[in-house]
Amino acid sequence: MYGQKEGVDKMQKPPKIGRPLKNDTKRDKRLEIRLTDAEYNLIQETADALEQSRADTIVQAVEQLKESL
Repeated sequence: MYGQKEGVDKMQKPPKIGRPLKNDTKRDKRLEIRLTDAEYNLIQETADALEQSRADTIVQAVEQLKESL
């Protein structure tokens, strides 16, 4: 069988493939928003400056905003 090694139980699940999770936390929720070019560029430039993803940048900004309430 394809990918089957000798002596391996057929009922074993294959190892998970893909990108490792950051901080052992899976992000499985999606949020779609509409932005102007200026807003999109602001987020992208900020993420680039912080050397992190846009999602991490937005989450960090929201956390800081919540702390200021």
